[in-house]
Amino acid sequence: MFPTPGTSSETYQGNCHCGAVQYKVTLSPPLFPSSDAPYERWPVINCNCSICKRNGYSLVHPYAQNVEFVQGKDNLTEYRFNRERCAHIFCKTCGSSIGGDLTAAGDIDGGPRMIMNVSTRQDAMSSFELVLIHDIGSHVPKYRSWGSEIPGSGWEKYHAGQIRV
Repeated sequence: MFPTPGTSSETYQGNCHCGAVQYKVTLSPPLFPSSDAPYERWPVINCNCSICKRNGYSLVHPYAQNVEFVQGKDNLTEYRFNRERCAHIFCKTCGSSIGGDLTAAGDIDGGPRMIMNVSTRQDAMSSFELVLIHDIGSHVPKYRSWGSEIPGSGWEKYHAGQIRV
């Protein structure tokens, strides 16, 4: 799941939606291949655990030493679930998920790691290729099926707000 450091690296800047939390992350190899190293690319992971799947995260797992919170580290809050090995980190103001802190899990393939949501990069409009799906199994909670319910047949009672057509 984790790449071997390549011959090139790149530093990316990112932030939450409101800008209160800003970070830099250095990846080697970089997210995008270069002319110097056309086959080196950091894998972006689409994890299918319950929280990642629900939030549509696209993740990288850099070493913790390669992540720097430039602003707003004190504006982060965390959420833990299951075995509580990962602290999922969010902006307290806007709720944007920045990623996760895996340092409590110890050495993971050469050192302590973080999880960074590449969708929060400042250049997030540039595309990247998902190269790995991290399949943890089908532990996603199951909810009531909507079945054949359609507007006008009572489905509105499940909606949190008032629905207007």
